[in-house]
Amino acid sequence: MNAQALDTLAPDDLLDEAKLATKLTVSRSTLQSWRYSGKGPRYIKVGRFIRYRNADVDAFLRAQTRGALTVVR
Repeated sequence: MNAQALDTLAPDDLLDEAKLATKLTVSRSTLQSWRYSGKGPRYIKVGRFIRYRNADVDAFLRAQTRGALTVVR
């Protein structure tokens, strides 16, 4: 992510670890494990703080979607 992209982030576009853990109903340690193993959503590290962009979380969730889409007629 370049500096220009960061300039366009709204304050509510970033989630901290606790908020994302609540949103995904997983523990903070699960998020930490995912980061360590490279399995979770993309994140931003600013100093010692970890933040997640909503767009990255949405992309992660789309990538986790399984099963065929069923069309009911």
